[in-house]
Amino acid sequence: MKISDKLLDYLIAMMAGVATYLLVLVVVGQSWNMFVAMIVGMVLGMVVLGILILTFCRVIPAFEIMPGGMVITMFVGMATGMSEAMGIVCSLTLFISVVVFSLLVQMRMHLYNHQHKGEVSGG
Repeated sequence: MKISDKLLDYLIAMMAGVATYLLVLVVVGQSWNMFVAMIVGMVLGMVVLGILILTFCRVIPAFEIMPGGMVITMFVGMATGMSEAMGIVCSLTLFISVVVFSLLVQMRMHLYNHQHKGEVSGG
């Protein structure tokens, strides 16, 4: 895998987290039930992931985007929805957490893929 492909993977991971975060902030309000906000955040995260897959599927295969993207968008959507409904978390702190979480998940996916490449034993 070329370095430009890896950088694009990290950029897409950050875009997935940040776009989910911003979309949930726009939709969910402080008067929402926390459970409903969590479910709506998760669904909005999946919408963001679908849009990113359709946007970048010509450059990066969908199976490269989906594993990390599903973890990132679902957890970011749930956490942002719940924290917005509670109204106690600083937006800047949550934004920084989203970016760091997105990068860490993508890094772990790359390490996992690197660990499992090699010869397949015959039966």
